[in-house]
Order: sequence, then C-alpha cells, then structure tokens
Amino acid sequence: MRKTRKWLSLTFPAAAAVVLAAGAVGAAHAAGPADPAEPSCSDGVCTQTFEYTGHEQTFRVPDGVGHLKVRAVGAKGGTSEENERDGDQKAKAGGSGADVTADVEVSPGSLTVKVGGNGGAKPAGPDAAPGFEGGWNGGGKGGRPPKASDPQQDWRFYGGGGGGATGLYDGKSALVVAAGGGGGSQYHVGGNAAEDGKSYSPPAKAGTSKQGGKGGGPEDAANRGGDGSAGKGGDADVKLDESDNKPYYGGGGGGGGSFGGGAGNSAPNGYNGSGAGGSDFAPQGAVVKTSASGETAKLVISWKAPSPGAEGKGAGSAAEHEEPRAEPGGTGTDTGTAGTDGTGPAARAADPATTGR
Repeated sequence: MRKTRKWLSLTFPAAAAVVLAAGAVGAAHAAGPADPAEPSCSDGVCTQTFEYTGHEQTFRVPDGVGHLKVRAVGAKGGTSEENERDGDQKAKAGGSGADVTADVEVSPGSLTVKVGGNGGAKPAGPDAAPGFEGGWNGGGKGGRPPKASDPQQDWRFYGGGGGGATGLYDGKSALVVAAGGGGGSQYHVGGNAAEDGKSYSPPAKAGTSKQGGKGGGPEDAANRGGDGSAGKGGDADVKLDESDNKPYYGGGGGGGGSFGGGAGNSAPNGYNGSGAGGSDFAPQGAVVKTSASGETAKLVISWKAPSPGAEGKGAGSAAEHEEPRAEPGGTGTDTGTAGTDGTGPAARAADPATTGR
C-alpha cells in the first residue's frame, strides 16, 4: 500500500527564495548530452527539457513571462555491488528521486538549472558516477572496501552512492529542488527521496526542512555513516578506518537535496545500512511524489508564450552551459516523500494545510 507524507508548504517571491550555502555538492563524472533540446511551442505554450550533463545549464526567462511551470525529477541512488562469495547477497537498488511539479514566479533574466546524476554503482550505470562516488549535485559517497591487500578483500564490496538533486535556481536561491535517493547497501535498498535509509542498527535519517539527515549506526561508532548537510548527502566511508583488518562492508551514500540525507553505516559483519534520501524544496501548491521506476533525472520548464509569434519558435528563450565548477549547497523546505520499498513510485500530493516534520 502506498504511503503519503505531509510536507511543509511555503509561499515566497522569487527574490526571497532561500539562499544556498556554498560548498562542493557532488562528484564530477562523464557528461551527458552537450546541449538541451530547443524549446518547442504549441497552442501558445512553450516547453524546454533539460537532461543530465554533469554541470550547470542556463535557462533565460523570455521578456514578458512572469510565471513558469517546473517539473524536476531527482536522480536515483546507486546500486550496491553484488557479493560474489556469498551467493545469497545480491546487489540492492538505490532509492528513487523525487518528482516535483510547481508553479514559480520569475522575472526576465537567467536562471540556473542543475540536473542530478545517478549515484555510483558497481558496475556503473548510465549517467552515474564511477564506483562508489555520489551523483553530481549533492550525492554522498557509498562505502568503499578497505585496502586491497587485505586477505579478506573478496568479502568486501562497494555501497551505492547517493543520487544528486535536480533544481532550478535564481542565483544562489532555490526555486524548486527535487531530492535524490539514497544508495543501496549489501542487505538493504536505498531510501527514496525524503525517506530514511534501512539498517539493522540505527538507520540513516532523511534530510529535513532545517538540517541534513543523521548518518546511520551508533553515535560513537568509527564506522558510522556521515551526516547530510546543506545541499549534500552524507558519505558512507567518511569514518572508515583502513588501518585495521576488520572486513568492513560498504554502506550507501546519502541522497542530495535541499538538505542531504545521512549515509548508512559500514559494518564489520555485513550488517550495513543504506543511505537516506535528501529533502525537497517547493512553493505552496506544488505536487510532490516519488519518481516512477525507470524515470530519469530531468528538469522541464513550460511557459505561456508572450505573443502569438512565439509559437513554434521558442522566441525569447535560450539555454546555455557554463564550465564545471564547485557547486553551492542548498537550504529550503522539505516537501516530503511517500515511503516505498525503494523499487516503485508512491504518490505524495502537496497539502498546503499541513506541515512537514
């Protein structure tokens, strides 16, 4: 049965959107398409779709346009590596990203588009970071095996990296953010966007409207997962000690978002945890749900053409790219995510009369 979660709705003008904190928010990895599709217009409505590239893109608001309809889909967490020595330990999927549709107020000018990358997996999938790396735009690292010279090395494997967030920004202010899912671990699928991870010990916590999620595992444990922060999911291997000979297994990285999810713990007996999802950010009236299975990260912008002459031409709109650079983090409001088993969609409609956690 699908579950829905309440979320905090927020009304604000574009100029008063929450300011993002500066910091690196994801691994650089192979870029996707070189250019976004050109705008297409029909019956007075223009649409432009942005897909994953691994760096920022730019949308120019046409003159005379004051409102945009935005659909943002966050990236999924990475799948853990299968343990070939233990036949019943199959790879576990990462969590799904959020799917957020919202109307936003804008002014003519340039807006920044960031489409998240999928969390790293072994083997790597399309649009994914290599190995255990977090997906571009905020995904946390999955837990890596300790030193390769260890005789127990074949017991160890990678946890999946967290998925990156997808968002639209006015300068350093977030307009819409769809969180990424957490990475999978040996025993557990990753948490969906705004959903906790899973573990036999305290699980990793999802990002909230005010702070990053706590990493999984006991508070004082050396192998505890890293905490999420503004715009960044926690790293699963942040406290992993390679100087001992304990056979640590990889936990899942936290998903990126307005605030990132915590990473799962990496445990000496394989009892590791999966990463939690990040939090979303959207204005009042947005519709927020977990993305459907197989849905790819993207950002789709639609607007009413300012004049009949714009039909079929996409007049007044252009998309550009900027060189890769260190990304700012994010702050904002957690719109919530319905909990699932990490493999399918779950609706979670926005309810302006309710508040999130």
